Parts: sequence; structure tokens; C-alpha cells
Amino acid sequence: MESDPLGVFGSVVLQKREVHVKQGDRFFLYTDGLIETSGSPAGGRPSGLERLREACERRHGTPLEDAVHAIVGDVKPSGQAAGDDLLLLGVEVRT
Repeated sequence: MESDPLGVFGSVVLQKREVHVKQGDRFFLYTDGLIETSGSPAGGRPSGLERLREACERRHGTPLEDAVHAIVGDVKPSGQAAGDDLLLLGVEVRT
């Protein structure tokens, strides 16, 4: 499902999707600076998304705050400068 990026246009077209969650489920919001690599075709977006997916799975049992820091480190190793904004927000469902 594709939607316009948030904050880029004066008005946007967004797709709605319902997702059923349960206690302990997590979701992550991120900016493109986390997954794109400068100098790669299309910013390295497909490989960046794959690294992000793998890192989220690997850190599933880690406390959320620690997981967010670890995931960023897995996707963007230290010493690799971000060429764009870089944000990862983790949300965990609690009752």
C-alpha cells in the first residue's frame, strides 16, 4: 500500500488499513534517512528496508527502548553518517 509521505505536501492522500494488535505487539515509525544509503541506486531503499526488517525481528525480545537504539545501530552502523533526517520511533502495545 502506498501513500504520500507525511509533511511533504500541503495536502496528502493516505490509505487506511486496520491492523489488529495484542499486548506485546510492536510497530516502528521511521524516516527515510534510516533506510537510505547515499551513493546507492534509488538511495538503497530496498536493501535498507530489508536490513530494518531483519533488525526488528532480531531485537523482538529486547526491551523497547534498548531495541530502538540497537535497531538503529544494526541498520546504520556507527561511523556511517546519515545524509538525511534519521528517526526511529518504537511503539509497544500494552493493556
